[in-house]
Amino acid sequence: AGAGYVRLATPGASDFASLGAHEYLEGVGVCLIEWADRVAGALRSACDDLLAVANAVEAHSWLPGVRVVGDVRPRLGPLGGLHAALAHARGAIVVVAWDMPFVPDELVRLLRAEGERTGDDTGGLPPEAVVPRHGDGIAEPLCAFYALSCLAPIERALDRGERQCGAFHGEVRVRWLNEEEWPAGRDGMPAFTSINSAGELSRMRALVAGAGPLGAPAPERS
Repeated sequence: AGAGYVRLATPGASDFASLGAHEYLEGVGVCLIEWADRVAGALRSACDDLLAVANAVEAHSWLPGVRVVGDVRPRLGPLGGLHAALAHARGAIVVVAWDMPFVPDELVRLLRAEGERTGDDTGGLPPEAVVPRHGDGIAEPLCAFYALSCLAPIERALDRGERQCGAFHGEVRVRWLNEEEWPAGRDGMPAFTSINSAGELSRMRALVAGAGPLGAPAPERS
């Protein structure tokens, strides 16, 4: 257990199909690869291994030394990416989407720790998923812990035509991580801030300019 998973999208990759992959990634994706180091660093703080899911031939150069695997069932949205990560890892994983560069190390460690303990909210059994959830009920399934036992429910959801990462949650034991349990995000940003346009990318680069070269870890807080 304890593999980390970072989803690296490329033009046409399944996880951005619903956003319009080519339009989104031609403007943002190449630059966002630089941010993947931040996501990888957070995962390394808690995980025993690191796995990247990407379908581009050049993906091996994006995170040197990291094992890169492709979709097992291509072009099936975010759920297809999660399926690939579990199928290749063959064990529990912590997933952080590559466009969430403000997720702190502490949150990744918390996700793994909660995934490896039993709790009253999962009937005294270890949870099969640990998923942050906002006060309004919106979940963050692309920054979460998943046990290998989620693989079969994910496959069933894909067979039904589902593409969203939360489509199988009703079939597994979920430990919901509520807002008051989250550590603060990096660089003073909310942990789940994602970058979805070229304009947002420019603003985020300016915000973290004081943290050193893009992709470098944020400075230690006093």
